[in-house]
Amino acid sequence: MAPKATSIYLYSGPEVEEKSVAIASLLKTIKSSCGEDPEVVKLYPHDSNIDEWYAELQNGSLFAAHRVFHFQRIDEFSAQEIKTIALGVETIPEETTLLFTTLKTQAPNGIDKLVPSQQKKVFWELYENQKQQWIERYVEKEKKSITSEAVDTILNVVENNKKDLRETCDKLLAFTSKEPEITEYHVETFIYHSKEENVFTLFHAIIHKDLEGALKILHTLALSGEASPSALLPGLLWQFRRLLSLANLEDQGTPLSEAYMKVKILGKGSPIRGTRNQKTYKEGITNYSSTDLQQCIAQLAACEEQARTLKSDQHTLLLELFLYEVIQKKGRSLAIYQGFAPRPITV
Repeated sequence: MAPKATSIYLYSGPEVEEKSVAIASLLKTIKSSCGEDPEVVKLYPHDSNIDEWYAELQNGSLFAAHRVFHFQRIDEFSAQEIKTIALGVETIPEETTLLFTTLKTQAPNGIDKLVPSQQKKVFWELYENQKQQWIERYVEKEKKSITSEAVDTILNVVENNKKDLRETCDKLLAFTSKEPEITEYHVETFIYHSKEENVFTLFHAIIHKDLEGALKILHTLALSGEASPSALLPGLLWQFRRLLSLANLEDQGTPLSEAYMKVKILGKGSPIRGTRNQKTYKEGITNYSSTDLQQCIAQLAACEEQARTLKSDQHTLLLELFLYEVIQKKGRSLAIYQGFAPRPITV
């Protein structure tokens, strides 16, 4: 028996905020239909017993007129679990809705083919030029301006979705309430002033070769769900490239006071302003040579590539290894050290 067209939905894609709005709208529609809020049961890969879910699906709910089973990160469920879920899709009880979500643009074929096309929607992230315009317009609505350098800094350290961009802009607007313009200095100062662990404080620990501190920051971010490679590595890459540019300028004999203002990232000027930032970057070129930094950037690229092949529950371990290689080995892979034979990571 095929599922009812209104009983199964697939929301995919990386744009988190618009997806959340669509989910809220779906739940509101269900409430209007059944007269009360539905019971929402969230299921996660690696943490949910799908065989128990299948049995529960057939029994119905004793406490709610309607149930919504929300499968988050459906792309990370195992092949066997997908088969069991597909069996449930084919026999959905009258009072039940199944919702599948993923940050990828498509779900596993075993699920995708069962969802009616009118119940699928891909939520795309903004294009690069749209992100810049979105931030500028959002700030302008509050009768304030923002420099292009500040926008670039935000985009290099914040996840590329409207939810995170909106939250960051709101915090910056509050932080600069008495200033007519948000600058790059404001963005970087705010990151430290907020006393929240983030990609800036993680980089600070790395530069000071504080492995214990860096690991604590990573674990704090992991507990808040903000320690994914996609959230951390782009921001770290931006800062390492900035530091490498400063190191290269110093190698060429440029006085440090001038070098701070001549720093570039991919050919675009990115001056290092503010006593706190300059002190951090000075410490960086003291502890890491240009060659070291090139190795660190190579390790960043390798870590990002490997993260694509691993399940999300292995990402923290991967990032721990990355921090060890960058801080203790200055970017050299453990595999190049005599007597070390890396064990393969089981996917």
